[in-house]
Amino acid sequence: MGSEIDLCTEAALDKKRPSHYGPIDRSRSEIRLLEILPSRNKNSIVSCSLKTVSLNDDTEYVALSYVWGTPEKTHDIFLNGTKTLVTRSLALMLLHIRNSVLAASESWGVSERIPSLFWADAVCINQEDETEKSHQVTLMRTIYQNAFMVISWMGPDDDGLISLAIKWLSLIASELRKKLRRKPDNDVFSWMREYPDIFRTGDGYPLDNQIWNAIHDFLHLPYWRRIWILQEMVLARDLWMVIGDVCINYDSLIMVWRWSEIIRHHRMGKPSFFPAPLWNRLALPRWVGWEVLQTVFGYRGVVSGNPENPDANARKLSALLYTQSYRATNPRDKIYGLLGLIESDITPDYSKPVADLYSEAAEKLLKEVGSLEPLNLAGIHNIDTTAFGLPSWVPNWHDISMGDRKTMPPQPYRADDGIKDFLSGDAFEVIDRTLHAYGFVCESVDRVEPDFDNRAFFQFCCDYASRDVGGDVYITGIPRLQAIFRTVCMDVDPKSMARFSRTPHRFAFEFIRDIIPEDEILNGAALLRRLGFHPGEEFLESYRRRFYDTAGVDEGELRLLMEVSLRFDKIHGPYDFLRLWLHVKQSVLSDFTVYAQIIRALCHRFFHTANGYLGLGPPATLPGDLVCVLGGCTMPLVLRRVDSHYLLVGQCHVLGLMDGEGVRQIGRDEIVEFRIV
Repeated sequence: MGSEIDLCTEAALDKKRPSHYGPIDRSRSEIRLLEILPSRNKNSIVSCSLKTVSLNDDTEYVALSYVWGTPEKTHDIFLNGTKTLVTRSLALMLLHIRNSVLAASESWGVSERIPSLFWADAVCINQEDETEKSHQVTLMRTIYQNAFMVISWMGPDDDGLISLAIKWLSLIASELRKKLRRKPDNDVFSWMREYPDIFRTGDGYPLDNQIWNAIHDFLHLPYWRRIWILQEMVLARDLWMVIGDVCINYDSLIMVWRWSEIIRHHRMGKPSFFPAPLWNRLALPRWVGWEVLQTVFGYRGVVSGNPENPDANARKLSALLYTQSYRATNPRDKIYGLLGLIESDITPDYSKPVADLYSEAAEKLLKEVGSLEPLNLAGIHNIDTTAFGLPSWVPNWHDISMGDRKTMPPQPYRADDGIKDFLSGDAFEVIDRTLHAYGFVCESVDRVEPDFDNRAFFQFCCDYASRDVGGDVYITGIPRLQAIFRTVCMDVDPKSMARFSRTPHRFAFEFIRDIIPEDEILNGAALLRRLGFHPGEEFLESYRRRFYDTAGVDEGELRLLMEVSLRFDKIHGPYDFLRLWLHVKQSVLSDFTVYAQIIRALCHRFFHTANGYLGLGPPATLPGDLVCVLGGCTMPLVLRRVDSHYLLVGQCHVLGLMDGEGVRQIGRDEIVEFRIV
């Protein structure tokens, strides 16, 4: 906290403290709790009183967790007898607690009556007092860990879909518990026969199973992507999620998630009664949304010291990397909202400029991980780094979470392999908010492709691949269409997210199918010819010549390729193509289609270097930018020289320069210092 604020007199603080907020004794770790007064009229305005207690005492209370929603204060409550405006979200939550929750402990399975005292940050902390707010944030961990229970209010359920999801999740958890009590064997699917609605689906796409679509919507609520919500859920001893008039316990959700992992990892075969399209869809955690529960589960294990979660970095500032998509209303809370989960010497201070806080966090993060890998989240990109006056090497945590941009996958690339032999000291250091790093320039950007829609990308593939005909293959000697495919997926298996360990024919075929423009499905065979393939019996020969050699492919995989390639010649309408698409999806469980969409959503751009390399870089990449390899960074960086300094544009993938090839071509005198501002 800033010294100027610490020196404020108590009288000065009293002037800005609303009348219902009395002073708090920091030495006793005091907080305010909310007592919700009963009312016979369910529609009457909620009336509450504030009570000051010490966390050192044994006062029982319930901590409330909720999304603030729109910041406008439009709803009235009575606070200590004074009419006070609060947000719609808070007013609805307090109304629901008064009318429903306080009398519901038996139906929830809670053995003791729910305490009548509550903690809600928006009213229990004086939001107009930055000093008090900064201090109370340091107590968040204790507040939520000491609470009798935590109620996560997810809002009203206007259309009934989320209530449907919770009811079925509760039912699944209940059936799994019965199964474990009666016969703890490996058969965890037979009970589903009693509930055919849970696996009933039509033949169309997308899937029309209402239950799983509702569960998908539940796990994709904005609620799950709030940084404070994550901390509050992780720290709770007993966590209940409430939406409308239904609720579910955290333990039930985790039981269903663990059950879903059996499907995801193929630990058991698909039951005969379960439709293959639905089974395959449930195996994709990104579609269902299980990863939000996995994050909560992982951090609860880390905080409790669970040996199942050995990732020590999760308790450090590296948590910023794992929670980049989690949002906060106040940009500072992207950092402060994690302090209850991690070990850090950062002290909450809401008077500190965002640029100072983010720069401090970025410098500490680089030192903590001992590399430049966090630069993956930094750079000009298409994210506004000037909004807070940030250096280009400092991630704009707030804007990253607000956009759809995701990072390039943190796989074991080795672009800087061997560079340590050329360095005499540390690979980088930060001095006065300037990042000093050492490395070399390996390429310059010659040409940048425009943004691609599906049709433009297909044309780019045709034009780029056609140069093979004259023997002009990619600089590494591979066919040019293969270079595009491997650049799009960045040499990463789209299912396992690991580097390709063998020729990925199955995903390569999906790539061919997916780049055909959707409105040109009926001309699929003709479009294949434009790519250099010959539909029908000659397909495999043209595939070998223009894309990938099939030497060593097992017979089953070869038959699949043959069968599907022959079917391309039999597409006479959209339903023919749909049947082909579903056939491949059922035969080969792969989510490359989803992954390719994610890659395109990154808004990265294809670029060409002066020596003919193909790269995928940030959308802000311009001709004349430099492709550089820096010590401590396993991926190349796009840098832009401005006078004697450099701006970080962002990380990039350049096929043929990802495994130390550039390092092996330089001498010691080519290592230079880059001052990145």
